[in-house]
Amino acid sequence: MSIQQTVSPTRYIGRGKPRRTRKDIDICHCSECGGYLTGWIEPSSAPFCCGKEMERVEPVLNESLDEKNRIDYKIRGSLNNNCIVVTWGRIKPKWLLLESFRGSQFFYVENSFKEVFALAGSDAYAYCDKEPCAECSFRCKRGFAIYAELPGIGIVKQEVDRISTDKG
Repeated sequence: MSIQQTVSPTRYIGRGKPRRTRKDIDICHCSECGGYLTGWIEPSSAPFCCGKEMERVEPVLNESLDEKNRIDYKIRGSLNNNCIVVTWGRIKPKWLLLESFRGSQFFYVENSFKEVFALAGSDAYAYCDKEPCAECSFRCKRGFAIYAELPGIGIVKQEVDRISTDKG
C-alpha cells in the first residue's frame, strides 16, 4: 500500500533558495491628495500627482515604534500552503504591502485584526515543513519586507527575517 503525497499548486518545486535581486521598493506621497505610489521608480524620474512632484517617503523601522504600535507577522502553511499573516497593535493600518522575491502584494485593510498574504512560486519557498514557521536561522523569507501606513505615524517597514530565540 503506497501513501500518496499531495502537492499544492502553490508549492515551490524549484531548486535552491530564491534570492531577491532588486532594490527596495520606492514609496512616494502626494501632499495634495494624500495618495501614495509604490513601485520601483528610477531616481531620475520623480512621479507627479495633482500637478505636483510627489515626495519620496523614507519608512520608519517597525522596531523603533512603541511595542503596542508595531505590526507583526507569522509565516504559516509549511511546504504546501505558504502564507504570511500580518497583525497589528492598537493602530489599524490603512494599507499593507508585502515585498517578496517575485514582486509585491498590496491590500487595503478591512475591518479585521489580521491580513493574509498568500504565497506561490518561489515566494512560497520553505526549507522545512514546520507549521507554523519555527523562525530558524535559515530565514526562508529573508529579503521580504512588510510596509504599512499607520495613521499618525506614517509608513512603517518590517523586514521578514526574524530568528526565534526560543530554544524549545
